[in-house]
Amino acid sequence: MYRLIFHVQTLSFIHISTLNTGRKRHHCRLRQSHGIFRHNYQERILVQHISTIYARFICRELQLPTSEIDALLDNSSLSHSDIVNSATMPYLDFFAFLDRVIVTKSAADLGLKIGAQLTPPSLGELGNAMLCAPTFWEACKLAETFISVHVGYIRLQVDHHDNGVILSFFELANLGDTRRFQTEVLMLLVQNLIEAATCQPFDQGRLLFPYPAPDNHEQYADYFHSPVEFSSPCTAMEIPHHYLETSSPFYDPVAWKSTQLTLKTRKQQLQYTERSPYTQQVIHLLHEQGEPWPSASQTAHRLNMTERSLSRHLKQESTSYRSIRNRLLQERAQFYLHHTGLSVDAIASQLGYRDYSSFRRAFKKWQGCTPSHFRQQKSPPRSET
Repeated sequence: MYRLIFHVQTLSFIHISTLNTGRKRHHCRLRQSHGIFRHNYQERILVQHISTIYARFICRELQLPTSEIDALLDNSSLSHSDIVNSATMPYLDFFAFLDRVIVTKSAADLGLKIGAQLTPPSLGELGNAMLCAPTFWEACKLAETFISVHVGYIRLQVDHHDNGVILSFFELANLGDTRRFQTEVLMLLVQNLIEAATCQPFDQGRLLFPYPAPDNHEQYADYFHSPVEFSSPCTAMEIPHHYLETSSPFYDPVAWKSTQLTLKTRKQQLQYTERSPYTQQVIHLLHEQGEPWPSASQTAHRLNMTERSLSRHLKQESTSYRSIRNRLLQERAQFYLHHTGLSVDAIASQLGYRDYSSFRRAFKKWQGCTPSHFRQQKSPPRSET
C-alpha cells in the first residue's frame, strides 16, 4: 500500500572499530559515515508493517475506550477490531495513531512505561527464536537477518569487535515526532531481552540515543540499567563480550532450528504480501467479512478510497476485485464440498448465489465439473464405524 523510497537523510551508517575505548574517535566516525553516504544511497522499505502489540499496549496503558481508539485511527484503513485481532498494521497508520496519542495525551514517559512492560515474547516469532538461541551472540545474528519479520522500517546491523558488539538500528523511514517514543521502547525491549537470555542485569553496556536529552531525561536512570548518552548520530547499543558468550537457559536445539525455519518462511510470506499490498488488503477484508462478501464499492469504502482508485491499484498488481472474489469463492466452495455435509443448495446460498443453477455454472467454469461430481471425487472413503 505504501511503496515509498527514502533517501539517506533518514538513515545513519556506522563503521566502528572500537568499543568502550576511544569514544571521541567512535563519535567522529559515526558523523563522518553519516555524511559520506548522504547523496548516493537509497533503500526501499520492502516490508511495510509493524506488530499491533505496541498499539495494544498504548491503549491498555492509557485505558482508552473503543470509541476513542477509533477516533485516533480516523483516516486510516483500520479500526479498534483490527488492533485487537490483526497481528500487524501498516506502519504509516501506526505513525498517525501514535502522533495523535502524543499530541492529545501529553504523556512524556509513555515510551518508557510501555517499553518496561515488554518481554521477549512481545517480539512474537522473532523474540521466541532469540530466546531459544544457544547464546546471545547467535540471537543478535538472527535478529540482524529477521528483524523485518517484526518491524519493516528498522534495519539492524551487528558489528563484532574484540570487546563485544555494537547493535546499530537504522531508520528506513522518517519517524517524525514518534522517534523518541519508538526509540525508548526499542531500547528497553532489547535490554529486557538481554537480561532474560543471560539471567543478569544489563548494567555494563552503553546506550546511545539519536536525539538531545529530553526534559525528563533523569527518568532514564529508573528504566535503563546501563549508562545512556544523547545526541548520537543514530540509535546504538554497546554490549560487552561476556553477555554474548553466556549460554541461554532457554536454549533448545530442536526449537532453535524450528524457529529459524519459521522465521524464514514468515519473511518470504511478508515480502510477497508487500509486492501486492492492495490485493492482500482486499483478501484480508473479505476473509474478515465472511460470506456473502461485500461489493467492490463497499470494500473500497472500508479502505478509505473510491472504487475507481481501488480498481486502478489492483490493475497495477495484475488483478481485479472480481478475480480476487471469484478465487476466494472457489476456495471456499471447495472447502464446503470437501469438508462439510452441507447440501449443494445450502453452499450456494452461503456463498451469496441466488440459486443453485448460478452456482453450478460458476463452479463448472472453475473446475470443469459440477459441484456434486467434485464432492464425489474428493470425498474420503466412509468409515464403517
